Amino acid sequence: MKRFVSYIDVRDATDTLGKPLEQESDNVSALPFTYLSNAIQILIFLVGFAALGAIIYGGILYITSGGDTDKTARGRRSLTYGIIAIVLAMVSYLIYSTIVTKLSPS
Repeated sequence: MKRFVSYIDVRDATDTLGKPLEQESDNVSALPFTYLSNAIQILIFLVGFAALGAIIYGGILYITSGGDTDKTARGRRSLTYGIIAIVLAMVSYLIYSTIVTKLSPS
């Protein structure tokens, strides 16, 4: 039985829109930049996710305080810090994306 082996020439490969696929370059200096960029994006996402959790926790604490001034104050403080963290995450992402567009190796 003969085996049929097909080889695909990836140099001429195109995507579904007909644009040529990008080939891996020999530019290894861009690799650390890519890893750092991905790590910063993940960190900003985690800060935003934690801030959302603080807002939810603060809201539940505030709603279930039942007139207890200590729980009300803790809930309000958690809501305030959560909102501040969301704003800081958004501002840091704005700064990050601005810097990345200026420094990215093209």
